Amino acid sequence: MRALRFTFGALLVTAILAGAAYLWRDKAVNFWIQHKLVETLAAAIQAEVELQEVVWQDGVLHAGRGRLSGGALPFDHLIASDLRAPVPWRHFLEAGSVPAVIEAGEMKIAWSETPPPSFVAGESPESSAWPDLDFLVTRLSLAHAAHPGWFVHETAARAVLENGQWSVAGRGGMVGLFGLPPLHLERVSATHGKGRWSIGGFAARDEQGGAVAGSAAHEEAGWSGEFSWQELDLAILLPEAQAPHFTGRISGHATLKEGILRGQAKVTDGTFRKVPLFVRMASLFMGENWDTIGWQVFRFDFTRHPDGSVDFADFQALSPQGLAIRGSGHVAPDRLDAQFQLGMERKGRPWLLAFMPAIFRAENAGYLWTNIELSGTPSEPVEDLTPRVAAAVALAPVSGAVEALSEGPGTAAEAAGRLLRGLIGR
Repeated sequence: MRALRFTFGALLVTAILAGAAYLWRDKAVNFWIQHKLVETLAAAIQAEVELQEVVWQDGVLHAGRGRLSGGALPFDHLIASDLRAPVPWRHFLEAGSVPAVIEAGEMKIAWSETPPPSFVAGESPESSAWPDLDFLVTRLSLAHAAHPGWFVHETAARAVLENGQWSVAGRGGMVGLFGLPPLHLERVSATHGKGRWSIGGFAARDEQGGAVAGSAAHEEAGWSGEFSWQELDLAILLPEAQAPHFTGRISGHATLKEGILRGQAKVTDGTFRKVPLFVRMASLFMGENWDTIGWQVFRFDFTRHPDGSVDFADFQALSPQGLAIRGSGHVAPDRLDAQFQLGMERKGRPWLLAFMPAIFRAENAGYLWTNIELSGTPSEPVEDLTPRVAAAVALAPVSGAVEALSEGPGTAAEAAGRLLRGLIGR
């Protein structure tokens, strides 16, 4: 009886151990797979590798989360979640074997300010050790801590690594360019090899159907590229305080080299609304209202420097309301310096001649021209024209000034004379 109880007890313990081994078998196998995969990947890409929640089931390898950082990587770190890869069991027994095709639900890449020396020098012997890979990412995001205005957010992408060179293509999601508000990303394609990026092409659009496209490359001196844009909403280019005063659609083209962006732009359907300078000036001339000014011509050349300041030149604007502007200047976040010429069409304004040469110094193409100096800051500009106009109105001659200068009929000259007397308060 004692022997029977001993035998039964031994069988029971064996059964319990067998059941426990069966229950823990998957966890033990998955732990071994996770350890082996981390070890293999770290050796292959010469970087720090972290994997969590690794499970192999029905020929598919799953990982809840993965992270790559350090070593010879051209970025600071990469974080991925919901990873899946078809992996036959025998691959785990082959030295140096890693999955060839990997799917990821989400991947976030943070670019470093200073890539590894091998990438900076244009040499990447480590990359030749990388296995060929094919990444399919449902939501890929890229960001740079030092340049928050440049980013890609949740684009569907495919990234292929072959013979040490990456090829990336993406569609959808959002993109940040030049510090502009996010645009909808239509497409992007790029390659990376020997420490250098080349963006073969990209296209994006805003909410109103405007588009921007271009190509770029990263060399030792920095980024270079060519860009064009059509019918973008002008408001997205302006500081928040200024956007309500200016509307229109902007188109143009530019080149980027050594951090300097040079180009030309034009605005269609441009409108100024309640711009203080024009509102004050119109109030000095009876019968004029410049609360809203439309522009049939509005174009300029520009140079944007790495510090965010902008030089503009050959600025030309023409309004059907009989106004014209031309000039150049410099705009920085904390400084504004510009020189303009303001032209007022003489036709229908015979009284303007009474202000020559006190305000208007020249006549050309039917316009009387005066100079304007702008200073101060973009948020608080200072102009020198309004005081000069006020002084000229106060000192304008009364008797016969308009009548002598006007080429219009007598009735028009008489009306202009009355207007002038009203202006000077006599």
